[in-house]
Amino acid sequence: MMHRIILAIVLTATVGMAAINYYDDVTLIGTEGGVSYYDLSGGGASGWVDTNVYLIYHNMNTNAAGGLDDISGNTRDMVPSPSVAAGASQFVVTNDPEKVAFTFDGVDDVFDLTTLTGLTNATAGTIHAWVNRQDAILDSAQDGEYLVNYCVKASGIQRQLSLFEDPTPPSSLATNTFAGALHAGNSIKWQFNTVASDTVKTNDTWQLVTIVQNGTIPVMYLDGVLEPIEFSQFADITAWTDQISPDILTLGGWWYANTLYAKYDGDMAVFAQLDYAQSSNSVYEFWQNTNPTNNVRIR
Repeated sequence: MMHRIILAIVLTATVGMAAINYYDDVTLIGTEGGVSYYDLSGGGASGWVDTNVYLIYHNMNTNAAGGLDDISGNTRDMVPSPSVAAGASQFVVTNDPEKVAFTFDGVDDVFDLTTLTGLTNATAGTIHAWVNRQDAILDSAQDGEYLVNYCVKASGIQRQLSLFEDPTPPSSLATNTFAGALHAGNSIKWQFNTVASDTVKTNDTWQLVTIVQNGTIPVMYLDGVLEPIEFSQFADITAWTDQISPDILTLGGWWYANTLYAKYDGDMAVFAQLDYAQSSNSVYEFWQNTNPTNNVRIR
């Protein structure tokens, strides 16, 4: 298990979405969905502005216990489970603009959150994950590799919202696609896959994968661009987190009957969730302002 240090891009004369750091030299230029947008061209501009609009935001900074610190201001820190060693080989970054990417080993590296109040009662929302797959083969034996998963730990699939990499999508589609699914009770409300061939890059390429639900239909973006998707299940495409009753949120895997499955093998630099549907422009801005591809190096 290792960490990667990512040197973030310094922004000047740009418009950035609300998020991580606070700077004095900024000018409010507008709002959307309760989010404030700022001109960051002032002398203090080297990152984003914290307006506390995220439900949860992890840039993979680890704490002394080996868990992940939530920098949204909502103190939704995640704990390592089952065997990310507490305090072992952890590197905590406090000096912006450096950020940490966490390397999941595909064996037992996952992070869990069990206090979900405020995360699962929305009719619309947005989920982002910056990922970088490190090997060329997705694990088809374990039904894909899960990036973000809400579920009931003891039962698994019954109430679940998932973002995952799917090696065996419906036969009409290419292999190695991204997928999203929402199960409520014993029924699949919706499930879809990206259509384009091999959308999951396997050549050490960072990708931002995003699910947006506006209360009408879920859609997926890759690197800030709306992606063609194909539904294999669409019983209720309006469903979102108000339709599920999970007891755990997991990064890097899926708990089923108290056993860890679908373990992710690769890097993750950012996980974020909002309680409203971001517009196409906002998703693109998020991709621009959080892009970890500048000067990635291993420490």
